[in-house]
Amino acid sequence: MLKKRIIGIILIVIIGCSLIIFIPIQIISIHLSSYSTINEFYSFIYQPSSPFPIEKLYINADEGNIEIRYKDPPVDYYVLIEVNIELRGKNLEKKSCDDYLNILWYNASSPVNFILEIVSDDWFNPSLWLIKDVSIIVNLRKDIVFDLLTNLDEGDFEIIVPYAVSIGNLLTNVSNGNIYYDFVCSSIQGNITGITNNGDLELKSHNVEYTQNSNWSLISTGGYMNIEIYQYKEMGANITGTAVITNGELSLFYKDNTANIGACFFFPFLPMGVILPQEGFNISFQGLKTWLISSDFPTINNYNLSYYLLDSGFGLELHSD
Repeated sequence: MLKKRIIGIILIVIIGCSLIIFIPIQIISIHLSSYSTINEFYSFIYQPSSPFPIEKLYINADEGNIEIRYKDPPVDYYVLIEVNIELRGKNLEKKSCDDYLNILWYNASSPVNFILEIVSDDWFNPSLWLIKDVSIIVNLRKDIVFDLLTNLDEGDFEIIVPYAVSIGNLLTNVSNGNIYYDFVCSSIQGNITGITNNGDLELKSHNVEYTQNSNWSLISTGGYMNIEIYQYKEMGANITGTAVITNGELSLFYKDNTANIGACFFFPFLPMGVILPQEGFNISFQGLKTWLISSDFPTINNYNLSYYLLDSGFGLELHSD
């Protein structure tokens, strides 16, 4: 009798454990059965028959992480844009990217236009998505000069302009996302603009040459701005511009080692805690206004930049030999 009772208890325990394991699995399986995946790849090419001295590429995207890459010639294109889209979520069965995104490519002549538009309200419903990834890789031929103008609503923008490559005007406007500019021993033939309304902005300039005077316009709201300037060779022109940081932090690093390059940094209001003066720089005050001026300014070529810091933190390191 006791043996039967023990066997009954064991069976009850086994059945109970099975239900504990089986029921959640069934619930999860039913829940996930409504999920599906879309993986699609697109490519777009621009190869002009009558090229312009400076080609223009406009990018307008509602969503996506944009990366600009430079390719060594010979390649059989001026521009190759590769779009990778991965969607995973509810109610995707028998659907494609066309149900959510409209991709347009106008490549008859310069300016070339790439457009990626969101066409479905479902896109903005976070409860529908497990994965929503849009990657836009823009491949440019190294020996072609481009004006690049980008408007991006959601996502990050990155460009590294490598050694001996020339770029024209660069303008990036991001509503929600980060901007990364990196110029490495390259040549700039235009103006540099970077605007992010909710994100970080980073600009690195290492031994860059300029074919004409260039204007910088940098704006970061609610994010971190980092500017690094190393200039150990002749510039060829002057740089002027402004940087506006609101509710974020600025980190500024500057270094040159030639008397032919000078720098002047203007701050309408310099935050507390900044150690002044910096190496090779003199300081000038007028009320709350502050100028940090290299001891060799003005000279053959100069950086002349103004920084407006609104409710922002600040870090500063300046060197001029």
